[in-house]
Amino acid sequence: MLTSLVVVSIAGLWSCDGDPPDPRFATPQATVQTLLKTYGLWQVTFLEARDTRQQPDIDTVARCFWDYDRDDSGSRAMGEFVAGMLAAGQGRLEYDVRQTQALVRTMNHPVFLRKTDDGWLIVLRDTVPEEIRNGLRDRPRRAPDHEMP
Repeated sequence: MLTSLVVVSIAGLWSCDGDPPDPRFATPQATVQTLLKTYGLWQVTFLEARDTRQQPDIDTVARCFWDYDRDDSGSRAMGEFVAGMLAAGQGRLEYDVRQTQALVRTMNHPVFLRKTDDGWLIVLRDTVPEEIRNGLRDRPRRAPDHEMP
């Protein structure tokens, strides 16, 4: 009887707010897992990750981030950078979750997440250091070092 009451109460909450929250983004850990799975990097060794060439679903990748621009090659590069950091630290990631913000400690740079109506989303601007952001944004626009004959 108590179990039925709890299930009915939870179902009632979902019907008041619309659709139930997407479980892929329900926690910071779920968002990280979703991003890594999308790139084919979830629970793989460093050597396997280095050799992975899976083309990710761009819609899912974009949904993992708060400030991702699908039309910007810099955003794509930053998303790959974050996925690489998280993949390299798998098994050693530490999560510090507050009410509306979370910090994931990796081996290199911390990853910052923000709680939104869509779930926990990674914030590129706060996660990717400025000098790396600038380099990733500039990379596609650089002229070749030499011209082909």
